[in-house]
Amino acid sequence: MAIPLKYNMRNLRVRWVTTLMTAFSITLTVAVFLVLMALAQGLQTSLTATGHPLNLLIMRDGSQSETQSSVQRDSLQVLRYLEGIAKTGKGEPWVSPELIVLINLPRRGQTQGSNVTIRGLGPEGFALRPEFKLVEGQAFRSGMREVIVSKRIAERFQNCGLGEKVKFAKGHWTVVGVFDVGNTAYASEIWTDANDLAQDFDRDAYSSVFVRANDTGALNRFKQQVADDRRLH
Repeated sequence: MAIPLKYNMRNLRVRWVTTLMTAFSITLTVAVFLVLMALAQGLQTSLTATGHPLNLLIMRDGSQSETQSSVQRDSLQVLRYLEGIAKTGKGEPWVSPELIVLINLPRRGQTQGSNVTIRGLGPEGFALRPEFKLVEGQAFRSGMREVIVSKRIAERFQNCGLGEKVKFAKGHWTVVGVFDVGNTAYASEIWTDANDLAQDFDRDAYSSVFVRANDTGALNRFKQQVADDRRLH
């Protein structure tokens, strides 16, 4: 014989602790699922906004991220002159050697720090990122220990406002500009000259090389050249 519905309702009232714990567990599970889905969607949106159909990021074979990669300087010279790379108005290859370093900086109003990404750019690094816009100050100058910071970094971290000096590596660096890159992955970075950054951190190689291809066909050919050229592995 089927159990009457009123028995089930009375059971919920009598065992109210069990009922509340069950409801709480279900709510917590749904909340965690929603947070993970929101995080995944946010990462996908950020990475999609960061990309460009003709841009190619070159890293060491087997590397999962730029922080794990290493591209030797002689390999850069090979990459610059491979067929299919777009040229600037001055006839130079559209190539930007880049260096990634992680440092820990204190947040504003706090003593606890957080990891911040510093990206060293080559001369064509700005042009390869059409979403880049300098909103305050000026671009950094090579050899002057100058940096520019994203709006988020300037708002959230100590000594990262325009005109302030932030300390890392072997000394202090002057913040000469604040930039906006929309909802891209670069929105939480500090940028400076790649060679200046390499010198301060005693790095003899780059983390990656950022290039622009002429067109889709050239991009595919360029990928194959990089894959086949043993000098780049």
